[in-house]
Amino acid sequence: MNTARLWLLLAAVSSFVAGISVGLAAPKLGLHAAERAAQQDPDEQFIQQLTELCALDAGQVRLLRMILASHESELRDIRRRYYDQFPVSFRRESSMAGSRMDMRVLGMLKDPQRKSYQAINRPEQK
Repeated sequence: MNTARLWLLLAAVSSFVAGISVGLAAPKLGLHAAERAAQQDPDEQFIQQLTELCALDAGQVRLLRMILASHESELRDIRRRYYDQFPVSFRRESSMAGSRMDMRVLGMLKDPQRKSYQAINRPEQK
């Protein structure tokens, strides 16, 4: 699997893990915003809820974003190191999800943009 596809897979898995984290934290924090959860990035939802619950100031919100970004980076690194140990079914499904995302991205791009996207996403195909 080439590097770009691996990063896309890791980004998708990170989003899934972030969603689980918010789902587990919400009941403990007394957060009830399921409607907004469907419309927002899970990290952004968590930031908004924690901001409201704890009355975070702008500096704290900025630090929280940095903490969450660092956490996502750490999770991507862990997934990259242990990817070969994931079940074949997970790797296959992840690859299919990455392919679907590629098709959607390609569908929204204009022809010159598609060529640029393919050059960075599939460097072996020129």
